[in-house]
Amino acid sequence: MNREKVSKGVLTIALIAALFTSLNAAIDNYIVRSVITSQDQITAASFYLVVGSWVYIICVLICNKIFGKQLDPEYPGFTFGTRNMHKYAALSGIFGATSTLFYLRGSQMLDPSLILILGCCAVFYMAMYDVIKKNIKGKNILLPASLVILGSIMASIQHISDNIKITVWGVVLIAIVCSGLNAFGDGTRKKGVKSADAVTFSLWRFIWLSAVATILVPSLALIRGKFCDLLEMRSMLNLNAFVWIAITMVLASLYNVLSQKALKFESLTVVFLLINSKIAMGVPITAIGNILSPGAFGNGIPEEWTSWAMRSAGAIVTFLGVFYLRKKK
Repeated sequence: MNREKVSKGVLTIALIAALFTSLNAAIDNYIVRSVITSQDQITAASFYLVVGSWVYIICVLICNKIFGKQLDPEYPGFTFGTRNMHKYAALSGIFGATSTLFYLRGSQMLDPSLILILGCCAVFYMAMYDVIKKNIKGKNILLPASLVILGSIMASIQHISDNIKITVWGVVLIAIVCSGLNAFGDGTRKKGVKSADAVTFSLWRFIWLSAVATILVPSLALIRGKFCDLLEMRSMLNLNAFVWIAITMVLASLYNVLSQKALKFESLTVVFLLINSKIAMGVPITAIGNILSPGAFGNGIPEEWTSWAMRSAGAIVTFLGVFYLRKKK
């Protein structure tokens, strides 16, 4: 592979993965706002985490059976993997379960385009990791990383005409907590995919994630005195809920496999920045979704054109940061 620039193959894989995760974020947002809801939002997010993770495993097993070889030619069929693979799958699963809970809580407050944009702040953590590991030169990552962060700040501005309002909770939950956990989790994923094919590692990572979530969620509910509320959430599981959950979990499965496949060939920061083209996809997906189904993503979506102009500008700046990396590493 040409080391002077990112290969077209990796770029294609990353862009397809970005599309899948953009659609996944939009449907997740709809689910936590309209399908699985509760007066206590943490309980609703926690319940969805457990149910969604196990539905994900079922979807993954089916997808692997049908598309496993197409997703990764190295996929040998179902296997239990190696001890070394499980070490990294377990660590990645722990980070994944925790970060997903914060992500779902953030989705209850922010629309999909903001979730996608603010989530890219993990680039700071990933860039530091890759520079320390000497996977990438610091001078080559400074400009694209700066553009990504600048674009995130621009897009997080909600109102302009009256006074500037920035989504502080979004910055805390998504840009700092969730992004930090994701960065550490992706660091372990980078190591894990080297000890197994992308399809096998993706499956076992989520089995570990589901196991952690199944222990974490009831424990959290007991500590908060909300265990009975958690059990009552079972009434939300109807056919409509399972259909939406299945769709988003298939998208998440495809995203995870493709992103892990890309990690085999490029550094963590490069893959992450390429997948952040999801930023540019998230703005139109959110706008179109809100037009087709008003209120699907909550009532906090800005209506004034100046806010959308700023958000679009932020997406473009972020997109420039992503594709600047296409030329130089």
